[in-house]
Amino acid sequence: LFIESYAGCNLSCPGCNREAIEGSRTDLTMGFDTYKKVIDGLSPTLKYMEFHLGGENYMHKDAHDMVRYCRDKNPECFILSSTNGHFFHTEERCQKVLDSDIDALIFSVDGARQETYEKYRVNGRFDRVFEAMRKILAMRRAQGLRRPIVIWRYILFEWNDSAEEIDRK
Repeated sequence: LFIESYAGCNLSCPGCNREAIEGSRTDLTMGFDTYKKVIDGLSPTLKYMEFHLGGENYMHKDAHDMVRYCRDKNPECFILSSTNGHFFHTEERCQKVLDSDIDALIFSVDGARQETYEKYRVNGRFDRVFEAMRKILAMRRAQGLRRPIVIWRYILFEWNDSAEEIDRK
């Protein structure tokens, strides 16, 4: 299952056609009841879910509860999401990720410093996202958890593809 709970985004990346994604919908948010119907219809045998498509799912107020709902209905399901990472800036929000029991969380961070990162992730804050990755990993470790797997997705461009840039972190 590939599902998008929220079609909007807080960033303006040049490779993303926000107008096509957001303009094709009458509402950017999937209702939780609709989501439940989809999950219920596939349960208890759903084996794989990507909780993302073209939007930033963690802008949805119920994102963590949605992931948890899928986990509760489908204990064997591998659940993955991709995020720009801007919505994990507090300990409470990081804890919600851990409590959702998601298997893997991909952070799209295309640079190792603000100057290179923001060339593609327009309006993004490198320090906020990098700290979110660190915080989730530290909290996971402190709680003795094995997931989520945190993945740093780094798309190479001419401005961020150097040994100096990649060696920074």
